[in-house]
Amino acid sequence: MNPVANLLERLAIGPETDLADEPVLDLGGGNVLTRRSLTEALGEITSTGKGKTTHVRTIGRGFLRNRYGGLVLTVKRSQIDEFQSLCRAETRERDCLVIAPGGAQVFNPLDGETSASEAAALVAELAEVLSDRVRDGGENEAFWRAQLGIILRNLFELSLVSYGRLDLVLAAELFDGRANSPAEVADPNWLRQSPLAAAIAAARQHPERGEARLAADYFAKTFPAHGDRLQGSLAATVGSVFDHLRRSPLRELFTGRSTFTMDDLLDHGKVCVVGLPVLDSAAGRIANALLQYCFCRAAHYSFLLSDECQETVSRELMRKLAVLREFKVSTVLLTQNLAVLDERIGETAREGLLGLMGTKIFGPQGHAATRQWAAEQIGKRKVAVETKTKGRSSGQSDGHSSSTSVHQQWDYRVPPSRFAELQIGETICLRDGKVWLTRWHKDTPGKRGTARIVD
Repeated sequence: MNPVANLLERLAIGPETDLADEPVLDLGGGNVLTRRSLTEALGEITSTGKGKTTHVRTIGRGFLRNRYGGLVLTVKRSQIDEFQSLCRAETRERDCLVIAPGGAQVFNPLDGETSASEAAALVAELAEVLSDRVRDGGENEAFWRAQLGIILRNLFELSLVSYGRLDLVLAAELFDGRANSPAEVADPNWLRQSPLAAAIAAARQHPERGEARLAADYFAKTFPAHGDRLQGSLAATVGSVFDHLRRSPLRELFTGRSTFTMDDLLDHGKVCVVGLPVLDSAAGRIANALLQYCFCRAAHYSFLLSDECQETVSRELMRKLAVLREFKVSTVLLTQNLAVLDERIGETAREGLLGLMGTKIFGPQGHAATRQWAAEQIGKRKVAVETKTKGRSSGQSDGHSSSTSVHQQWDYRVPPSRFAELQIGETICLRDGKVWLTRWHKDTPGKRGTARIVD
C-alpha cells in the first residue's frame, strides 16, 4: 500500500490494538481483565460451597471463547465433566484432550528428550509430590533433594548409554538391578545378570563420554558405599515413583508414542484436562504433577487452571510462577482458605505464592484468619471519626455541657466481617490497589449485570 494512504488509514481508524490489550473478562464497574492482566495471575479464595465453581465457569469459558489453549488440573472427578461441558458450550469439544485411563490420549514426557538432567528433574518433582515434600524442610531436606537429583541424573545417563534414549520404564529396570554394597558390585552373579552392571561396563568403554563415566562410578562406587539410612531413603523414594509409573494406568498414559505434545496446547489451541483426579489415587497426584511440570517448562501463550490448588501446587509451579508472565501464560489458582494452603506448602511459601497474584478475588469466607488476611491485603485508609463528650458545668442552666471533635484515624477499606457477609455469587476483587464488588451468574455470564465474557 502507498505509505501516504497507509498513514491516512491509520489516522482514520486509529492505531492498531495490541493483542495483549484485548479484553477477556468484564468484572463490572469498568473493571476489565485483558490478556495482559491475566498473565499477571489470578488467585481466588472462597469457602467451600460458596460459588467457586460458578466463578470457574465464567473464567474458563472466557479462555475458551478467546481461543486459548492450556492445561486444566483436576482434584475431583466432577471437575473433568464440568470442563468438558464448558468446551461444549463454547464449541471447543474437538480441542479438548482428556488424558484418562481407557482414553485415546497418551503423553510421553521423555519423547524426544535427550537431556538426562531434564529427565532427572521430572522424576525428582514426582518423587517430592508423592512423598509430600512440597514444603521447605531446611538443610536436611535440601541435602536429600540434592542426593535425589544425583542418583536420578546418573541413572538416566546410563539409560542413554544402554538404550540410546530416555525412557521411564527402562530406567526403572536399570534401577532394579542396582548393587547395594561394595561386595555385591564384585559378585560375579550381579556382574553377569544385572542390566545396570551391563550399562556400567558399556559406559566405561566410552571414556570420551565424561558424564556416562561419572554415572558408572556413582553406581559402582558411591551409591553402594552410602550409609544404610541414606541409601534406603533414596531407594525407597525412587523405587516408589518408578513402581507407579510402570503400572497401569500411568504406564499406558505416559509411556510409548505421544498423541499430543505441549506445542499442541501452546501453539495450536488444544486444552488438556487431566482425567485422573488428585484425590482419587496416588496415580492422580503423579499425573497432575507430571503434566503441570512439563507445561511449566514449555509454557507460553496459554492458560493454567487449578481449582482446589492446595492439592496441586508444586515446587516447580512456585519457582516458575514469577516468570510465567513473561511467556504470556495466564495462571488461575483457586482455593478455600489460607489454612489448607499452609498445611500443604507452609505459611512462608503461601505468602510468596499469593503475593504473585496480580488479581485477587475474595468470595464468602468462613475462616476468620483468612477474612483478616483479606482485609489486610486490601489495606487501610484514613477516615474521619467524630467524638462527642458530655460533662457537667456550673455555667449552664441545666448543669450539663457537650462538645464534638473530629479526628482522622486509619481503618480497613473493607472490614474483615464484610467477607463473612458476602452472598453466594458475590466477590470482592482487588487489582492495582482498586477494590470493587463483582457478581457472578451461575449459568449465563453477563446476565443481570454479572461478570461477563467480552466477545
